[in-house]
Amino acid sequence: MPQIEFQVTTDLATVANTQIETNFEAVKEWLTEELAPYATMVVTPDAIADAKKTRASLNKVADGIDSQRKAIKKIWMKPYEEYEAKCKELTGIVSDAKSNIDGQIKAMENEVKEEKKQRLRDLFDSNSADISSFISFEDVFDPKWLNATFNEIDAANSIVSQIEDVREGLDAIRGMNSPYEAAMLSEYGKSHNLSKSIAEGKRLEAIQKAEEERKAREAEEAFDEEPETDAPEAPAQENPHITATFIRPVVAEEPPKPKLYTLRFEVTGTAEAFGALKRCMVANNLEYKKL
Repeated sequence: MPQIEFQVTTDLATVANTQIETNFEAVKEWLTEELAPYATMVVTPDAIADAKKTRASLNKVADGIDSQRKAIKKIWMKPYEEYEAKCKELTGIVSDAKSNIDGQIKAMENEVKEEKKQRLRDLFDSNSADISSFISFEDVFDPKWLNATFNEIDAANSIVSQIEDVREGLDAIRGMNSPYEAAMLSEYGKSHNLSKSIAEGKRLEAIQKAEEERKAREAEEAFDEEPETDAPEAPAQENPHITATFIRPVVAEEPPKPKLYTLRFEVTGTAEAFGALKRCMVANNLEYKKL
């Protein structure tokens, strides 16, 4: 469209060279001379009333000068304020037209971005189907990929690389054959950090080891601390928690001595079962020692 340039037709040189005439020099000379004593005067308690009157007079002088300044400024600024209002009205018309175009441009740019994002999402889905429970598109997506200046191939390569990194991490965890694999995989799905996942497995292993040691210690203490008693022989009871292997040695026939047997066994059971076993041996006068 033909363009018309906005111009100021007033001779600005005349405005720039216009001066507001005043009796500035005369007033300055008078004030300097008349007020010089007040600049160094000392106010004493008995002269405070006169000092207040003097201060009021000086305030009136200053107010009179300032009133003149404000009045002249208002008159002087009136042409500029009218000019400024006209400029804003014109730029407003331009802004309305620009906003209409800008809105459509942004809508089309957003559509292009969404199409680009969808292509990248499709690429991600096609390459991560087997590990989709451990990584999402949001985990790898970078908003800068949608910039028009960012190469889509670079974004695609980044997606594939990140997927492969996660897959290698999962393979590494599974290759450890750890009994805590599920917990390690869960941690990896959250952090995608192999070191953290391995540390989680070690943490659980340490907890399990401490628990086993505690149970073994309790069982040993139960066997050692069970008091001996002359209680009557208790009927034998089957205990599913106790397993034993019997070895029958060859015994020479030497009547009338009683036949002696040696039984070596390994017992697995609870602390309560160990206590019952010891009571049984004591009741039957069996000698035993803990290996």
